[in-house]
Amino acid sequence: MANKRPKPEEIVSKLRQVEVLMGQG
Repeated sequence: MANKRPKPEEIVSKLRQVEVLMGQG
């Protein structure tokens, strides 16, 4: 994680996962 940078796609997928989890409540 130190020398590897997260790709924008990975960030988007993570945000989507959080949105789904929050939506389900």
